[in-house]
This record gives sequence, structure tokens and C-alpha cells, in this order.
Amino acid sequence: MSDIEKHFTKINEALDTEFVSDVPVKVEENTSIEMSVDVDYSTVRNNLYNLVATGNDAVEHILSLAKASDFSLKLRSDIAAITHPSFF
Repeated sequence: MSDIEKHFTKINEALDTEFVSDVPVKVEENTSIEMSVDVDYSTVRNNLYNLVATGNDAVEHILSLAKASDFSLKLRSDIAAITHPSFF
């Protein structure tokens, strides 16, 4: 019994089957892995830059909304102070 067959003994028993070690295995050499990694790296890097840019735009819009809201609140309190001086 070879080392490979020893590893499959429990599996063979559990599945009530027999391991056949002489089944041909097709091995493909993938020479495009390096190119694929470079493409993946570039894609991920580009996506991260876009995500950061979108986040920056969102923060700018939130800040402008907060400033407008703060100005509006200040304006309302000034108008209330003028129209109802007894409250202040």
C-alpha cells in the first residue's frame, strides 16, 4: 500500500469505496497566472482609488449640508430673537 493509499483508507471505509491511484491526472500549466495577478492588482488598485474618491465626495457633500443646516439654524435663531425678544 502506497503512502497516498494510506491517506485514503478511512475515506474508503466511510464511503465503502476503493481508492484507485492509477487514474491519470491532467496537469495544466497556467502561464497566464502572472499576467492575471497583474490585471487583478491593477483592477483592485483602481477600485480602491475610486472608492476613496467617492468617499471624499460624500464627505464634502455632508459637510456642505451641515454648514447649510448650521447657517439655517443660526438664521432662524436670530430671526426668533428679533421677533420674540422676550424668549432671549
